[in-house]
Amino acid sequence: MCKILKSIYISLMLIVSPQIKAASDTCHPKINPRLPQYIAGYGSLIDEQSKKTTDSKAYENIPVLIKGFKRSWCAHGNMPGFNATFLSLNENKKGTFNGVIYRVSDPKEIELYDTRETVYCRKELSAEQIKIYTKKIPEKIQVWIYYPKSTQNDQPSREFPITQSYVDIFIRGCIKIEEKFNIKDFAKECILTTDNWPEQHWVNDRVYPRRPSAYEPYARKIDALLKEHLPKQFKNITIE
Repeated sequence: MCKILKSIYISLMLIVSPQIKAASDTCHPKINPRLPQYIAGYGSLIDEQSKKTTDSKAYENIPVLIKGFKRSWCAHGNMPGFNATFLSLNENKKGTFNGVIYRVSDPKEIELYDTRETVYCRKELSAEQIKIYTKKIPEKIQVWIYYPKSTQNDQPSREFPITQSYVDIFIRGCIKIEEKFNIKDFAKECILTTDNWPEQHWVNDRVYPRRPSAYEPYARKIDALLKEHLPKQFKNITIE
């Protein structure tokens, strides 16, 4: 009886295992290690300083416009002592947003990103989905973007506000890209190609950041951009 059950178990595993592997490959496809590997950044990774805390050996950010996704404040983050709503993506055929791509130092780094981004899938971007603002990059590369396994539609709330310290990192990165590559209105487009800016539930935590953060030298420029393009929301930001 035991032998029969063991035989059935092995047979089932042979049938199910490829399906499990296929599902895994769908979420994290195999890379081509012979090609340079790039990752798309759309939030805090736009900022070089923030990116280096994630991947200290990553190459320089390259400004791009990406098609096929919408960027939005739609992801609740629940960490000890720090509840907030973060930027995330949802697939959208008509969607576009500006951001960056950068090359990882070693193709094996992709596996580490996969491990770290447990609630995200990795999808390869086609050449048609990427518009480079400045210098050309090699034609034969792989560019990956991480996006939620399921559609995210979390709303900023009293318990999960968006925080100024995170907004600062995001827009600071956009301002630096604009200045470094002399791209007119790049920072403005970061704001305008991001959905779901809340009129409430936005806290100014610069003095005592909810997340570790240094003094924000770009605060005045960030505020000027926000006040110009999101006047109603900017007026209702609360200080804590």
